[in-house]
Amino acid sequence: MYNSLDHTLNCHGFLVNKKRYIDMIEDDIYVWEINWFKQDNESNRTCVPYLEEEGLKLSIVVGTIE
Repeated sequence: MYNSLDHTLNCHGFLVNKKRYIDMIEDDIYVWEINWFKQDNESNRTCVPYLEEEGLKLSIVVGTIE
């Protein structure tokens, strides 16, 4: 398990499981399941329980997710 922090939504969580999906166009797609344990209670926004791996990598490079 890896700890993650979403700076845009003020959420903390753990990367729990990596799942592989086969797509006809994109080839293999990997999706991470995330268990969030702290969310921003001041707004209606919630963190999504699944993130596609390439999007997760880009968010780490940009700095929105640690």
